[in-house]
Amino acid sequence: MKVKILFLLIIPIFCMGQDYVVDEIFEPKDYSNGFNEVSPNNRVLYSWGLNINNSESNQISETGSNYFDVRYQYNIPLLKKLFITIGCGYNWNAFNLKNSINSFYVDSLFHEKIKLRFQNITSVIGVRFQNNKYDNVSWFLEVNFLNDYLIKSNYLTWGELDGMKYKNKFSKLSFVNQYQNGLEIRLGYKNISLFSRYRLSTLLKGSNEEIDMPNLTFGLQVDIPASGDI
Repeated sequence: MKVKILFLLIIPIFCMGQDYVVDEIFEPKDYSNGFNEVSPNNRVLYSWGLNINNSESNQISETGSNYFDVRYQYNIPLLKKLFITIGCGYNWNAFNLKNSINSFYVDSLFHEKIKLRFQNITSVIGVRFQNNKYDNVSWFLEVNFLNDYLIKSNYLTWGELDGMKYKNKFSKLSFVNQYQNGLEIRLGYKNISLFSRYRLSTLLKGSNEEIDMPNLTFGLQVDIPASGDI
């Protein structure tokens, strides 16, 4: 009889212990991760877009006027659905110019193709709104202020002269501003988004400053956690 009573007393203790363990199950999504942790808030972004004519001067052919970038971004939680975004990366920007533009390097040739190409270090800071506190299952709107620092610039021409094809290249262009700034808007779901960049500063300087180069880029982004888990 004493054994039965002891057994009945021990059973509730084990049950209570089991309930406690269940209550303390670790939920990775609720983990408060810091900047150094590989978490959904550490993002790698890949972008592709087109530079769009948004002025009456119509200086470029949009086909071949491409924009690419890759950047690391960290989303700092402020509230469950509100984040501060900071990031840095590298971008490649090209303008496919129409042959009517001859102000950069004047010559008497009719070029089949003219391009301006730039490579920049880029940084962003902004704010992100989500309809869910978890990045990977949420619609989001992001507004960023961006800065570009020019690393490399090229002016290229292609054509044919006396039956021979040629390609000319000028580097370290003196008529391009080294610093650029602007705004970026991203709208998407989970890890896919549409983006638009609007340059606020002037691209060219000196005697070319009045040339009205397009300052709008529109495209697609893929946004994945640094851990690789989509």
